[in-house]
Amino acid sequence: MLTKNNRLNQFTVPNGYVLTSGRLITVARPYSNDSAAKPLEQTLANAKTILNTALTMRNLIKEGHELAELKPAGNSPQIELATRIQSSLGDATKGRLSVLTSPIALTVDNSKVTSLSPSKSDMAVWIKSHDTPGSYIVLNGNNDETYVSYIADKLADSKHINFITSGFGGHGTTDRHAIATNKTEGDRFKELLMEKGIAPQRITVDPFSTNSGQNAINVADIINRDIQGGKPLGTVIVSGTPAAVFRQTYTYAQQLKINSETPFQIESFPFCDEAKYTTLADNLAIIREFSTTLNYLFNTAYLPSNAGLYPDAFFSSVLDCLTTFADKLTADHPKDADKYGTVVRAIRTIDQQMIERFKSTQLTSEDKMAVRTVDDFFRSLFNPLELTFNRGTV
Repeated sequence: MLTKNNRLNQFTVPNGYVLTSGRLITVARPYSNDSAAKPLEQTLANAKTILNTALTMRNLIKEGHELAELKPAGNSPQIELATRIQSSLGDATKGRLSVLTSPIALTVDNSKVTSLSPSKSDMAVWIKSHDTPGSYIVLNGNNDETYVSYIADKLADSKHINFITSGFGGHGTTDRHAIATNKTEGDRFKELLMEKGIAPQRITVDPFSTNSGQNAINVADIINRDIQGGKPLGTVIVSGTPAAVFRQTYTYAQQLKINSETPFQIESFPFCDEAKYTTLADNLAIIREFSTTLNYLFNTAYLPSNAGLYPDAFFSSVLDCLTTFADKLTADHPKDADKYGTVVRAIRTIDQQMIERFKSTQLTSEDKMAVRTVDDFFRSLFNPLELTFNRGTV
């Protein structure tokens, strides 16, 4: 629960932190299942991360209260554009969610990432093989309670798997659920799990993460303290709103720094109810994840750079999705070619030859600019739409 003392300009945030005038005051330990004091060295090493997170939290709290009091106009040029071309978006993304939720299995050994060859078993077989004391399933924050309820229902009878709910809040990926202004995503997700009978002792809340990188950092902190306490680690299972699971799994492979002397696995949660993800926001989220993942691969170090870790099906789906969108857009809106010309031209340059250049580490500056242009376009459509999502108490 986030509470504000207006007289002191002070926020009380979950698990014992007070945020006042931009300063973070610790009055209790940050995570709910911590049983041992952290060494001074580790505390000092984490101080900068905690401070940066606190500053981000302050801004998100402020923004959340402001957005809750406003009713953003739904007729912005970007929203009108997204609505006008939603048929093109729907055609381009039809059936693509299954690609983004296809199983991923990676082995991490001394920070070196190698791939496995996973197969998608049925739910009962999957649960049986993963319901062990060494398995952690991480529910990454967003406002998508649909996927959290789905996981809670499917894993309600599990006995051993550990749950980590990670996320502060402020932004969302779907318009089906209100973005909470009175509690963090991590705390809300814990409530949903407990409603299905999952014991609170098996759930650890990280209420501070505001992006995938911070998810990985804070989740690693939780798991490392469990390892120090003698708990085993076998598999970290990454879950989130289905469109983002592909990218988030590779983000964890790159950024989850676990103090383990033995190899461990990072896997994706390979199930979702695809029929529930058909809105304009869903379609934009799907195509944006394709473009963002490609942009991160080409232009950042957020994901593993080894092209061999990524299935060919992902790259072929990116090309098919973007090409379908460009073809449908130009066919349905020929009079608006000047509005879409830049992004269509950029999409036309993203082809199999470009993918081969990525695989052989021979990307050109033009390649990098093209994928950035495409990603910027889809982000420019999604971000204003996200501001129209309902915000309030839950």
